[in-house]
Amino acid sequence: MGWEITNPADFYWFLKESNSILVANALFPWSPGHMIHELDNVLRHRYVGKLPQDRTIIAVFPEMDIPVAIKTGFAKLWAKENIRIFTGNQFYPMALEVSVVAPELTFDTGIAHTKLSLRDHSRTRCSMFAGRLSYMLTNYDVYKINANLMQLRNATMDWKPWVENHDLALDVGDLVGDADQDRIAVLHYRPSDEFVGNAAASVPLEPLLRAVAHLKDEGFTVVKAGIEPMPAEFARYGVINYSQGGKRCFMNDMRLFMKAKFAMIHGSGLEAVPDVFDVPYVKYGQWGLPLLSLGPRCVCQPVLMRRKGDGALLNFVEQGAVFKGRPEAWTQRTGHFNPWNIPADEYDVRPIEGDELVAAVQECLANGPYQPKTPLQRAFDALDPESGLSERGARMSDYFLRKFQHLLPPPGTRSYYKPTLGWDGGVP
Repeated sequence: MGWEITNPADFYWFLKESNSILVANALFPWSPGHMIHELDNVLRHRYVGKLPQDRTIIAVFPEMDIPVAIKTGFAKLWAKENIRIFTGNQFYPMALEVSVVAPELTFDTGIAHTKLSLRDHSRTRCSMFAGRLSYMLTNYDVYKINANLMQLRNATMDWKPWVENHDLALDVGDLVGDADQDRIAVLHYRPSDEFVGNAAASVPLEPLLRAVAHLKDEGFTVVKAGIEPMPAEFARYGVINYSQGGKRCFMNDMRLFMKAKFAMIHGSGLEAVPDVFDVPYVKYGQWGLPLLSLGPRCVCQPVLMRRKGDGALLNFVEQGAVFKGRPEAWTQRTGHFNPWNIPADEYDVRPIEGDELVAAVQECLANGPYQPKTPLQRAFDALDPESGLSERGARMSDYFLRKFQHLLPPPGTRSYYKPTLGWDGGVP
């Protein structure tokens, strides 16, 4: 850094005397979704003038695959934007400690429940996270943070800093062999409940096979990405098993996505990569309707929920209300509790069907990012005016909305909003 920094006090005075801003609450260095969207959040706040252009921004992460790849693969971008990214297990705990003690020196870019650095913690509870006592936000506040990011992402959609300022090698022959590189489709699929991530549900294999067959008919080279194992059935369709080919790392993930012409993401923060790389993609399998996706290149294909008692489908307002009404993150004081998981004691999932997934792929490939939304898509976005959904770029599959138009409430119905203890105000 040009300074002799051996302890947190040295780091504190470095920030003070250099007039630098420390990125705070980017606490998931193992998560591509958090890393990409939280750094993108920094970039876009800088772009719209909410972070001073003349002050250096400092981001410190541990020496891990994802932060190192982002630092290296976008060195040109960080230099251009006066952002210095450091990866090192010596400095990372120092940065965390300074962010806790001196939040006035930080910019809070975190989009999760967990916070270490807060100037105002009156609306929080404390809970353990990764071995540290941490602040936990209410579900409502996390929802609003993500809605604000959604609005910022949409307001600056014409700015593509990741695409214009990268250092990635785009000849990916070392990853796909002699396959055609001109039309790569990256496929992410989580084959069972064991692998399903936040706010998502497992999806049967049959709809995926139909979507893969359609992509092959369209001339795509389909490449299986992600850390999850590839189902053997994909091999019959010529899907390239990059996931288990011995070369998977986040740098190569980014190379594939930057080269790709299309992607499919199964309910994962990995969608952040095609989102900021301006790649058309379908996000499928998610149940949390109010917070589906951000960018304008995305078509969403969610799952529907059914009551276990009578098997009745929830309408879109009811399903959104379940998402917003989940227990707070601190309600389980030990271990890990994810408030975005489906309440399986009350509901199960109506699986996605093949026609729905193929239609979402077709719509995504046919639509440019600035295509007007259909009347049904606008009606869906208008269900929850407080969230900013009406301003987001991503769209729900129009075919899916036509198929389940009866789940849209009559005009004038309020929204997903569900008054629960602590939801719209103070901490219970």
